[in-house]
Amino acid sequence: FFMRRGHPGANLHIMTWVTLVKVAPLVIGPLMPTATGALVLMGIATFIGQGTNSVALASLQDITPSRLRGQMTALMLMCVTTLGMALGSSVIAAMTQFIFHDDGALRYSLAILPAIVGPLVALMFVLARKPYRNAMIEMGEWNEKK
Repeated sequence: FFMRRGHPGANLHIMTWVTLVKVAPLVIGPLMPTATGALVLMGIATFIGQGTNSVALASLQDITPSRLRGQMTALMLMCVTTLGMALGSSVIAAMTQFIFHDDGALRYSLAILPAIVGPLVALMFVLARKPYRNAMIEMGEWNEKK
């Protein structure tokens, strides 16, 4: 919708806001007094987060030449999955063990990490807007030449 209205950087704008909106349930969820409340908020965060995933893949397709789209999508998904699996649980465990020194503080590690990482990711999206917008414009010119 926004791109059709002349905003080539719209995908990153959407990803920035979706990332910021999902931080609240990710932070509050682990601090809930009941497992049901925690699961409901984590479910909401997961649902909201899917907005980032789908738009990220669409964004990549928009700035990648058609002959490379499959490879770039596979590379992006491999990197995201590898980083998430390698760092996600390890950072949570390290925070719990080395900062809190208490296995019972796992919920605080689960709440603090998205409070730190979420705004940092949103900042990265903001910083990427101009290069992304330029790539979108360049791809438009590239498509017109073909």
